[in-house]
Order: sequence, then structure tokens, then C-alpha cells
Amino acid sequence: MSNLEYKLSYKRKLPHIQPKGSIIFVTFRLSGSIPKSVLENLQQEYENHKRKFSNIKGKNIIADKLWELKIKYFEKVDAYLDRKSTRHFWLRNQKIAEIVEEALHYRDGKV
Repeated sequence: MSNLEYKLSYKRKLPHIQPKGSIIFVTFRLSGSIPKSVLENLQQEYENHKRKFSNIKGKNIIADKLWELKIKYFEKVDAYLDRKSTRHFWLRNQKIAEIVEEALHYRDGKV
């Protein structure tokens, strides 16, 4: 199977599902939009919580707990971005907006 063949789902850090004909929601976060120290603190906090699951019996229970934990930390990152007071509105810059638009449409209709 080549990398460009259609796959209903795949997994990297989180599962991705892409049903044919569906509308897909895409989120971009610019590098540096969250300070490295904040990301490192959140990662350490996540790992500390994750270690608490090591004594739980049952793979399904652990998987559920990990999923809940990932959602919790995704929400923490999202909340940080929402309250950040020094926002940049990069997409108001026509050149940058065109680059993003081209990237979003690059594979549209291609196999």
C-alpha cells in the first residue's frame, strides 16, 4: 500500500479518522505560539498523571484513562492559546494567508 492510498483511519499521536466525502476540521498552531517552558511543564504534568495508571489492571481501563488524560491536556493547551494576550493575526497578512490556502488545497482532488 503506497502512502497516498486512501485510509479510513490512521494513528500518529492521536487517532485520525477521514471518512470519504466528509468535511475535515484542521487546526494550525504556529511554532512558538506557546513558550517551550509552558509546553515542558504541561508535558511533565501529563507524564506524572500518566504514571498513576501503571498499577491499574486491564488494558481497556488504561486506554480509557489515557484518552481522558490526553483530552484534558489538549484542553489545557487550547485554554492557554485562548487566553494568551499577545496574539498575532498572521492570516491577516495576504502573503501568509495565500501560503496557508495553497497548503490546504495542495492535495485536494489528487490521489
